This record gives sequence, structure tokens and C-alpha cells, in this order.
Amino acid sequence: MMRRESQINIASIVLAVVFGALMGSIVGEVLGSNFPVLREHITIGIQTTTVDLNVLSFPFGFQAKLNLGSALGIFLALLLVLRRR
Repeated sequence: MMRRESQINIASIVLAVVFGALMGSIVGEVLGSNFPVLREHITIGIQTTTVDLNVLSFPFGFQAKLNLGSALGIFLALLLVLRRR
């Protein structure tokens, strides 16, 4: 089965979201001293909890802090990736 060129690669979308979030977060922190609204964030995710399997126990959790800069970075990165296709 041949892949069409118009198909969007999932890996490139995930990479764009991660890269956009990182770059946007950095820009938001740098410009946050002049624009305090860029430093405000919301935290989403799962609080760290311990999973105990009686033989093995390990911590499990995930948190992401999203601010306006990271949201704009994700949007711009996705826009660039989707327009290239």
C-alpha cells in the first residue's frame, strides 16, 4: 500500500506540538517581565501517585503547564506543519 504525499505524518505533528510548546514557553518567560499575562499558566495532568503491584512499586504522574506563549507556539508550529503538506 503506497502512502500518499498529502497524508500528514503523525510524528511530525507530535514534534511540532512539543517544539511549539517549548519555544512558546521560553518566549513567554522571557517576555513575561514586560507582559505579565504571558507568565500566567494553567496546570493539566495527573498528580503523582504510587502504583503498588506488590512485587514492584513505582511513581506515576504527568503534569503540563500551559501558558499563553506555549499555546501560541503550538498554534504556529501546527500551522506551519499543516501548510507544508
